[in-house]
Amino acid sequence: RGTRITDDLRLVQAMVESATQKALHRSPIELDNRTLSDLRRFLNGSMGAEYYVLPPMIKSSRQEYLLAQAERLKMVRLNGVTYKSSRESPRDSNILFTERDETEMTRSGRPPATLTSGKITDIFLHKRFEEGAWVEEMFIIALPLTPLSSRHRAMDKYRTFGHSGGFLCYNKYASNSVILTQEDIVCHVAKTVMTVEGIPEPCVHILPLDRVSQ
Repeated sequence: RGTRITDDLRLVQAMVESATQKALHRSPIELDNRTLSDLRRFLNGSMGAEYYVLPPMIKSSRQEYLLAQAERLKMVRLNGVTYKSSRESPRDSNILFTERDETEMTRSGRPPATLTSGKITDIFLHKRFEEGAWVEEMFIIALPLTPLSSRHRAMDKYRTFGHSGGFLCYNKYASNSVILTQEDIVCHVAKTVMTVEGIPEPCVHILPLDRVSQ
């Protein structure tokens, strides 16, 4: 019974957050070519087929066009926690998230996931036509921090303390952003820039703020 009550409370919280989300100010935007191409690749990868194409490509009867129109959100609340883009709040944009390698597959048929840190650069709502109906979904664009090389990772003493100890990254962001859904967001992180003996490049210590997401 306790589990049932907990599940009901989580459902109510999700409904409240969804209503709050819809009430937030939305700014109409048009996705740039790179983001739209990344979104197409993301959606087709999740569906396991080339379901979406971009105009002016000619689509088959089994395909749909992916439109560039979207609505930007200033913030999003997930499990009671507020996340914003770096444009709105640099502090609230620092996150820990799961990133999937689409080039590999696990036994379950899903790409393997790794924990990565980075910053949110954009949050938007997008509508698409899927299997005879319109679907609206929120997507988060994140720019990952550059992970340490395998040689330098061996010098990361923080990893020996497990999740609570955090980990090191190079203090620079990757050149390519990634598309996430709300299920990929783990929590906020605290960042501390530092120099590490044996690693010539500047580093940043990533500390997951689990207490924020509880």
